[in-house]
Amino acid sequence: MSRLVDSSISIYEALENIKNGKYVMPAFQRQYVWSMEQVEKLWDSILLDYPIATFLFWHVDDDNVTWDTYFCNFLNDVTFDNRKQADTVNYELSNINVNLTDTAVLDGQQRLTSLFLSLYGEAFIRQKYARRKSSGGIVTKLLIELNKNKITVDEEEYNSKKFDIKFSDKIGKQSPTQFEIKNILDVKFQDERTRDKAIEDAISNVPADSKNYARNILNKLYNKVFAEKLIRYTEIHDMKQDDALEMFVRFNSGGKALRKSEITMSILEAYWPSAKTEFGKLLVDSYENFGTDFIIRSALMLYGDVVKSNINKNIAEELKNNWNDFKKALKNLESILKDMKIGVSRFSGSWNVLLPIIYFIYYNPDYRNNLDGIRAYLTRAVLFTYFQSGTTSKLQQMKSRINENEHEISVEMLNQMNDLRADLRTVIYINYV
Repeated sequence: MSRLVDSSISIYEALENIKNGKYVMPAFQRQYVWSMEQVEKLWDSILLDYPIATFLFWHVDDDNVTWDTYFCNFLNDVTFDNRKQADTVNYELSNINVNLTDTAVLDGQQRLTSLFLSLYGEAFIRQKYARRKSSGGIVTKLLIELNKNKITVDEEEYNSKKFDIKFSDKIGKQSPTQFEIKNILDVKFQDERTRDKAIEDAISNVPADSKNYARNILNKLYNKVFAEKLIRYTEIHDMKQDDALEMFVRFNSGGKALRKSEITMSILEAYWPSAKTEFGKLLVDSYENFGTDFIIRSALMLYGDVVKSNINKNIAEELKNNWNDFKKALKNLESILKDMKIGVSRFSGSWNVLLPIIYFIYYNPDYRNNLDGIRAYLTRAVLFTYFQSGTTSKLQQMKSRINENEHEISVEMLNQMNDLRADLRTVIYINYV
């Protein structure tokens, strides 16, 4: 039975836990997807005394993680593209030492990553014509304007920032009244004995009529980072990874929602970290335009419940452990269709029709003895638009029929299925074609 513990800590405490490796993310977490504007608005909300929502943590220890449970560390740097959107970056996966690391973030990754990058990390803007994978970029810093006379905030615009907080790459031309937010971590601001002087030095170039405004901002920034317990969280104890996966999926209905395929891929990678790399090697040439959904649905057809469409640990491990056999089945499928003068690539947009053939090939080593059955099935499935509706139930129906027919697709089997039974007119048409 899982146990819940509610608590709160400061932003500084949370980020120190990330820095020191106490906090990590489960391998099924999604990539960092926030934009520069979202980071700016997060800090604006903090200074406006708005709550930044609660966080959900998962307590990990030797009782609920195993040697093959993977996690990933938070990003130390981020590159934004010319649309100010974070480049997608694959996290590096690793095991953890539960003596050092005891907390995995289930909900709140985007916010914590944004705070960590703002105060501890580096941000870059990729140059307009630079390749996506090129390293580096133009350095950009998160700044806040301390001179209230320079602030041009649109009070009428809904959801607009109330403070002048923005990323800037004009580092050499930075205004002397702008303050880099990460500088609040300097010891002189943390130490009560030197804080007042540090603030006065930071606002030395601010006009007299804005000094109180500037002083209040920096004092508030200090309090928000170090003093106030803004990171309110619920930590779940005694929960296994499968339950953590389920909870992650449910909590990711808010924010920038994940597509089902992204969630499925994240879950698969939790049990097979190199899955995306292996998929990429397979989805080339004839299979180039098929996509990862094709592989996942094929795996569900072969190893799981194609109707429920839920990837779990058993299916992921079956796919990983039988990957060579899986690839061989796809090669054999391509060969069979080629013998029939059909290119497998023509099914890139309708690949569900191929899954029963893959199932037949995979589980029946003598599949070449019944090519007539494969040809009949493929012709009828396409001609009768068999998968026009109820796709998963139709796939399950085919799977059950193949199992009942000693792992074969035969003409006799098809003739016993209402949706695939050929009448005289159809037979004439098929023979003519």
